[in-house]
Amino acid sequence: MKNHQMEAFKQNKIKLKAFQEHSYTLGSPAPAVVGKYKEEDKHNNEANAKEQLKLDNSQPTTNLQI
Repeated sequence: MKNHQMEAFKQNKIKLKAFQEHSYTLGSPAPAVVGKYKEEDKHNNEANAKEQLKLDNSQPTTNLQI
């Protein structure tokens, strides 16, 4: 054991901890809130989707529920 009584006090350097200074989030913390849709909008959107999809009605189709 060494006697350090006569030495001047030296403060230790503060070590920085990772990820303590700043925090950034990617994206939004909560999803965007969507209001109630109108029934006419639903029909218009379905009609637009059917036009863009260009299904062949002579071929069989299937439904998927996700």
